[in-house]
Amino acid sequence: MLKNLTINKKLIAISLLFVCLPVLLLGTYWYNASTETIEESTIASNQRIVTQTTEYLNLYIAGLETSTYPSLSGASIQSLINSRSLSPYAYLKLSESIEKGIFAQMLYGRDDVVGMSLVAKNGFVVSDYTRAPELLNMDQITHQNQLLLEKMERMDDFHIEGIRYVGSEPVLTVTRKIPSNQSYLFEGLLIVDLHLSQIAGICKNVSHHELEIWITDAHSGQVIYHPEQTRIGTSLPPTLVQELTSSKTGLLHEYETDLQNILLYEHSSKTDWVVALEQPKDAVIGELLDLRATAIYFFACIMIVTVFILGGFSLQISRALSLLERLMKRVQTGDFSLPITTMTERRDEIGKLFRSHAHMVGELKRLVKEVQSAKLKEREHALAQKESALQAMQSQINPHFLYNTLEVINSHAIIENNEVISKMTTSLADLFRYNLKNAHQIVTLREEIGHLRAYLDIQAARYRKLRIDIDLNALDESMLHHVYLIRLTLQPLAENAFIHGYQNHRLPPVYIGLTLSTEEDRYVLHMKDKGYGMSEEKRMQLNVYFQQAPASQAITSNGIGLASVHERIRLSFGDAYGLFIASSNHEGTHIEVRLPRRMS
Repeated sequence: MLKNLTINKKLIAISLLFVCLPVLLLGTYWYNASTETIEESTIASNQRIVTQTTEYLNLYIAGLETSTYPSLSGASIQSLINSRSLSPYAYLKLSESIEKGIFAQMLYGRDDVVGMSLVAKNGFVVSDYTRAPELLNMDQITHQNQLLLEKMERMDDFHIEGIRYVGSEPVLTVTRKIPSNQSYLFEGLLIVDLHLSQIAGICKNVSHHELEIWITDAHSGQVIYHPEQTRIGTSLPPTLVQELTSSKTGLLHEYETDLQNILLYEHSSKTDWVVALEQPKDAVIGELLDLRATAIYFFACIMIVTVFILGGFSLQISRALSLLERLMKRVQTGDFSLPITTMTERRDEIGKLFRSHAHMVGELKRLVKEVQSAKLKEREHALAQKESALQAMQSQINPHFLYNTLEVINSHAIIENNEVISKMTTSLADLFRYNLKNAHQIVTLREEIGHLRAYLDIQAARYRKLRIDIDLNALDESMLHHVYLIRLTLQPLAENAFIHGYQNHRLPPVYIGLTLSTEEDRYVLHMKDKGYGMSEEKRMQLNVYFQQAPASQAITSNGIGLASVHERIRLSFGDAYGLFIASSNHEGTHIEVRLPRRMS
């Protein structure tokens, strides 16, 4: 039905059928479903606030529990609770010592402590409420403390008593049993009264001002903290307490009859408190629902305006496409000339399309020229390959000539009884003979060690202080035939050490070492020198290449043959093997050669 319509009409029809209609249908469904989704999302976000508040309260109580413990075994406290009778002067001195000890530490080390009392079973009492904001009735406080002492046996070692009043101020009271170091029984009770400001600060810092967080004791139902000061110390209805303690976390809808409130809560086993976040349901999702409705209305208006704009815009598109069609037909006939048009100056997609067309025509011109010269380049490439082959043959002819010349020199040295020259020429001849063979050939460790010794014998003749340390005690002598590696692996590493470790830094070569270690699935050869070494950045760069680069990829290395040796090992044995620079600094370089343990 749409085939015979113009582009303008097609765009309008497609917009109505495939945009407006689906949006209306999906919008209706989304409008109904989003309410529940928004509510769940908001509740989940607020649940994290409750959990975080609970964790902070647990940390606060845990810190308080820790701070009240260390001084309980002090001499002054123990003397007070263990004494059966004390003179007034002795009692005064012990009280003063306790007040200057643990009391001063707690009162002046913590801003949240209102006052403290130490009550002993023998009747002695020490109290300090100097930081109380008002004049107190100490008889009333002493009576309350005696009531706590009477139920001490039913308390835990560290006990949160709950809310009580010091004067007119509600405080959180916690207790700590004091054991006697003589009878090992609990003979006293440390009572600490705390401001609720610290708890209020935790609740307000975690949440924002629109949320109400309050705390209740899960056992007694007493309200420990509430933003409304008058509700602190009151008790919740038993039915609500039962619901709050029925599970560790939960959600209550409409728990008050006059308002549709949402109550999120979490029960802390550390404090036996229930932390609750209370918020009216309308405050949770009301603004989001209004915003959602506004967005739907706004989107509907945009869709109506869009349908009308598409009509005019599609006319511009159809005219541009007709012009591009004519230009493409000219290219089909082989005409690569470009007429002058203002379409290329546009900054929208039409302009990009015409600029791409112009670029395509230019690329076609270039490709035609490249096709015409392709055969000539192929012939030049073939000639270059032949020249490379001739150079490779020449590079093999020259070592043969040098090898024969060294044999003549060795013969004259033997005749002249010059062992030094004879040994050096023999070692050099062995090097040339070994080098003439295929560099990718797999050889035994014995063969490669022999080639390395020939090279190091020549270097030892040059450098008298050079110490050569080849220690392969990790293997039996017969096992040297069963360790396989690539020809010309060790000598390039030693040569790299001489050039980059010693010569480039004008250091005399003093040490070249080679050891072997065995692992579960591989052998590891360790080549070490005592030269200057490379920078840490260069060592890491080479190790990254050794571990990640494909075997066919090459890099430019500061060391002679490192990249070549590594690539040949990986090509022959696999990506798990090759070189690794274990360390390199001004004290020397340690290179590992990782080889397979078994050959398949």
